[in-house]
Amino acid sequence: MLARCKRRGIGIGNGLHAESSIVQSPDADAGWMTRQDAVRMLGVLSLGLATLLLVLCLLNVRSSLLYGQPKWSPPLLVGATYCAALGVGMLFLRKWAVILYAASTTAIGLCLVVGSILHGLKTEYPWVLVDVPMGFLFCLSLIAAILCWRDLK
Repeated sequence: MLARCKRRGIGIGNGLHAESSIVQSPDADAGWMTRQDAVRMLGVLSLGLATLLLVLCLLNVRSSLLYGQPKWSPPLLVGATYCAALGVGMLFLRKWAVILYAASTTAIGLCLVVGSILHGLKTEYPWVLVDVPMGFLFCLSLIAAILCWRDLK
């Protein structure tokens, strides 16, 4: 915003111009969110999923002890650990975390797309194809990984 004020010659309070009162960051004209912020937001989303999986793991342990239900807690715990590691890695902008996150979500998205199309061709129900946009939505993380690759550590 300050860069736009500078180009238009708009002063900021007391007759001072933007270039004389405030030091600008290199991303001043980048908009409301940078590529690094997008990767960090995906990391926070991954940490949220890890928290959800951990809660499900604890609830499954409770139900297996009280009601003798099947034990799904080890796979849930592995998933929670995986999502937490990716989330922490993406918060610190690590390349390995972005590669694993993009590969995982793209694989899930492609499975949704291909499975929906194949299942839609086998059956007479076209509502199965509702999962196709969701599959493409999962594939969007690959675009974010490609765009921010140079900014990662």
